[in-house]
Amino acid sequence: MAKVARAIQDILALIESGAGSRTLVARLRELGAREHELHVRLAQFPVDLPDVHPNIA
Repeated sequence: MAKVARAIQDILALIESGAGSRTLVARLRELGAREHELHVRLAQFPVDLPDVHPNIA
C-alpha cells in the first residue's frame, strides 16, 4: 500500500511541475485503481483477530 501511495505522490509531483504526459496520467489512473482495490481487500479482513491464542501458555 505504501509503495502505491508513494508512486502516486511522485507522479502527482511530476504533473504539477509541468512534466506530465498522457503516459503519466494513465499510470496515475492505474495506481489509483490499484489503491482502491487494496483498500477494498483490506476492508474485508476482520479487525479484531487476536495475534496469539489466549491459551498458548
